[in-house]
Amino acid sequence: MRDEMRPFLEEGVRQYVDAKNTVATFEREMGQLLAEAVRSRRQWSPLNDTPRIGRPSPGGGSGGYGYWIWIGINGQTKTYKRVYIECGLWWEVPTTTELKIDGPIIYAGYDDMPKHIVAFSWRGNTRDIRSFLRGGKTFLYVPLRKPQEIAGSLNRLLDALLKQLR
Repeated sequence: MRDEMRPFLEEGVRQYVDAKNTVATFEREMGQLLAEAVRSRRQWSPLNDTPRIGRPSPGGGSGGYGYWIWIGINGQTKTYKRVYIECGLWWEVPTTTELKIDGPIIYAGYDDMPKHIVAFSWRGNTRDIRSFLRGGKTFLYVPLRKPQEIAGSLNRLLDALLKQLR
């Protein structure tokens, strides 16, 4: 053990359970805000009826992709038998020379369906919505500043995303 790590590890032994519980509580509460934002949405057009909404799930921490809390939305339209949307909160989005994202974001994108729209080209003129391509998928995003902004920001992203189906 390196000497400079000794105090950190000693404190970690004492605080580990509290730290894990703090992170679990944060993830659960942020996931609840995300789920409430999705479930309270009234307009899903052009999706038929009300889509099936999954449960929020945290993830990340390995592979250099950051950390996230996401939720899946399954639906269909008259044209597309299956539409799958992923949306959520993302911290430490991997950056490139073309993409610099500082801080957490709220994001939305098509996961794998409909296939020919997953990597759409975003030319939106909607205020502050930006996009990036990762893993062959286009993600729309806005900065996450405050938890109380999740519902409004997410609804704007979903509005912009659903327009791609028309």
